[in-house]
Amino acid sequence: MSPTGANVAEIAAQNVLSRRLRRQIPVHYCATLFAVAALLPALRLAGLPIRFTWADDLRAFWITLAGESIFGGTLLYIIAAPYADSLGRLFMRYSRQKTRLLFLVPMIGVLMLVLGIYLGLVLSFATIVILEVKDRAEENHISLSKIALDIFWPAAYFFVGFVVILAYNDVIAALRYNGSADYALKAWDSYLLGGHSISDFAHAFIRMWPGAVPWLDFIYFAMFAQVGGCIAILALSEGRRKALQFVGTIMVAFYLALALFYIWPAAGPFVSCPDHFSRVPEGPMMYSIQRSLLSSLERFRLGQSLSIIGQDYYIGLPCMHIVEPIIMLWYLRRWKRLLIALILFDVLLVPAIFLLEEHYLVDLLAALPVAVLAILLCGKRTLAQVNGAPK
Repeated sequence: MSPTGANVAEIAAQNVLSRRLRRQIPVHYCATLFAVAALLPALRLAGLPIRFTWADDLRAFWITLAGESIFGGTLLYIIAAPYADSLGRLFMRYSRQKTRLLFLVPMIGVLMLVLGIYLGLVLSFATIVILEVKDRAEENHISLSKIALDIFWPAAYFFVGFVVILAYNDVIAALRYNGSADYALKAWDSYLLGGHSISDFAHAFIRMWPGAVPWLDFIYFAMFAQVGGCIAILALSEGRRKALQFVGTIMVAFYLALALFYIWPAAGPFVSCPDHFSRVPEGPMMYSIQRSLLSSLERFRLGQSLSIIGQDYYIGLPCMHIVEPIIMLWYLRRWKRLLIALILFDVLLVPAIFLLEEHYLVDLLAALPVAVLAILLCGKRTLAQVNGAPK
């Protein structure tokens, strides 16, 4: 064969290999398809009902979390982008079009009156952001429907994972939970902490600064808005495929966490602390959730079933509140200012996790290898991408 013919054959072979690689189904899709397909048999095996709190799930995800994610994504964008491209353009637009305020101000008042101050402000903020995105899309001649779909499909994929992961929580707890794993992890903590426990430190802190608990509560739950904001930023800046890859990495990390939960079905220090609820104040959302989770876990320990699959989350090891930020840092690593801001927030997140008695120290230590493994499984570039072939 002539050199020219050999070169042509080599190029053709590389093109065929590239097309095959691009057609490969990513690991996270395979894992999710398997999880969905196996869910019905798993629920039957665990003696659990095939009934879900769809109204609560849809409201929590597509209204509350979506609104918080818009706020989180906008805040992350303001941090990452130059002032002239973020708030500067917004203020200039409203200074030129003051009539918009005649619509927005009454709308904010009505939403706060009907939905409460917090949710009203969140939805008002979301409305302003959506209007700004619409204006910028029109100015740059970008299809608003494409922008919406680029964010919607990764969010919808995440919603599927959200429901599936919560269901498997109950399956594993029904099959495996007896409370012993919590005391085993507490014993490991005692060794690492010189005979002390996370609950010891948490109770001492709350006794000295009880007014800090609502702030700890806020910091803990703000992590979810970061994840939603990251989805939006990746979808708008790098495309739908990158946002789907990010969501897939998060979901694979959860699947790994479910496997560890099956081995060590532990929920957190609030379970192994005998006087937890007598030492913490009434009111914060986290403590209400912990009471509900403890009630469900006690039913499983006694061999009783649930009447419906709700938003119960029990996984202690690993701490997904650390796994998810690590994955976010990886996917947002090219935005240096944003990276610094997220790291600073995560520094605050660690004590919030401990002081709310959500996780043992070993849970946090297990977070890094789980996050790294999920990134390795889902973050690999194909040979076609490495060689510069079209995505």
